[in-house]
Amino acid sequence: MPIEIKFISWIQTFSTPFLDQMFEAITVLGESYIYIVLLSLFYWCVNKEQTRRILLALTLSVTVNGLLKEAFDAVRPIGVEGIRSLRIHTANGSSFPSGHTQTISVFMFSIMSLFKGIGIKAVGVVAILAVAFSRLYLGLHWPKDVLGAILVAWIIVQIVNRIYQRNYLEGDYLPYFIILVLTLASLFIFKSESYLKGAGILAGYLVGYWFEENFINFDTRGSLEHQILKYIMGIAGFVGIYMGLKAVLPSTDMMIFARYFVLLLWATAGAPALFVLFRLSKHRIF
Repeated sequence: MPIEIKFISWIQTFSTPFLDQMFEAITVLGESYIYIVLLSLFYWCVNKEQTRRILLALTLSVTVNGLLKEAFDAVRPIGVEGIRSLRIHTANGSSFPSGHTQTISVFMFSIMSLFKGIGIKAVGVVAILAVAFSRLYLGLHWPKDVLGAILVAWIIVQIVNRIYQRNYLEGDYLPYFIILVLTLASLFIFKSESYLKGAGILAGYLVGYWFEENFINFDTRGSLEHQILKYIMGIAGFVGIYMGLKAVLPSTDMMIFARYFVLLLWATAGAPALFVLFRLSKHRIF
């Protein structure tokens, strides 16, 4: 029996109904809707500049994860004798690298780079390790999947920090343009659904970021009433666009890409434009 199978089987010898529920709850920290709810609130209502850096890292991470999954096409431990798998519906695409682990790692590495302090680092490390371990306990990934995901996440955050500093300090959009061109060109090579979704949200973020910065530049500050209305309008638009486009567009490669492109374009530029139009946010374009 290969050592990875033995390792996961050994972990699962400690399984109990309580631990099953606990690790199913922990693994949710690596799922996308958590970040949709959280980062949309911060981007629209709290701190746009800091959220942009996290959004760039996360959207780039989703794209890279889809690319690596398609390139390696690794088989998951699901169905392997001696391993039981729980919460299988969260196991999308191939096994390497772990999307849940990579997502929480990118988010926490980004937070740790923005906010210094031993407390932040401790929480970040614990969250990353907890989600990584949950994917093993639930029998959804191999050890190399979660270790690879953490490494990829760290590299992505380092690259994004350099890109963002260059843009913030020098107003240089060239790295964003290069990433956008490479993303669009890659659509002729990579065809998996997970990659198309990632490419769509990355391209939507990059275009939306540039458009918002140069033509809207909304102010996140506002009264509590305005903040609540902004968030309701923004999320309602997000859900409406997602459900509407999913209902009317065919599930072809380009339409999957287009659906996720429009979603991020709405979140980064469309909703802020609506906030300005309805005087819920001030803007700094003169």
